[in-house]
Amino acid sequence: MVSKSKDIPWYYFLFGSVGIVIAFILFHKMSYKTTAKVATSNQDNDLNLGQKNNNPLNIRPSADKWLGETRTSNGLTGKFVQFKSIEYGYRAAIKLLWTYWDKHDCKTIRQIVTRWAPPTENKTEAYIAAVCFDTGILANTLLDFTKRDDYDKLLSAMSFHETNMRPTTEQLNKAWQLASN
Repeated sequence: MVSKSKDIPWYYFLFGSVGIVIAFILFHKMSYKTTAKVATSNQDNDLNLGQKNNNPLNIRPSADKWLGETRTSNGLTGKFVQFKSIEYGYRAAIKLLWTYWDKHDCKTIRQIVTRWAPPTENKTEAYIAAVCFDTGILANTLLDFTKRDDYDKLLSAMSFHETNMRPTTEQLNKAWQLASN
């Protein structure tokens, strides 16, 4: 390859381009992690359905009622469960993820997300890629659900993907407290 300038070798252009790409990726990752709403109140008009329902991972109704689930007099509240607070929504997600890990042998991001958001009705591969990017964990890496760290990373990434919302430390602590009951 011939450089356009006799003073600058061609590989300087190559390394410069690579540096720009890396800087873009790092900037994108930093801005990606800081653009989410923090879960607060379900009274805001600009909230999406998961935020209004205090259901940060868009859990669907089942025959069994979740702790903290609210229902109207007409039975189920719709396509997704409504919770009385965001902490109860995160509690339900913790319980579901534990069931996936313990009873359904879903021990990687790929296995969990594929079950959570099946390809028949979702863009599962894009969801997996987003969660992996956000957590910094590879799709087929075994997660350690005996400790909170992997759980909390996964909850935050899935919540962001589902509802553009991230849990606060206080919300996760309260959800874990509720989940232990």
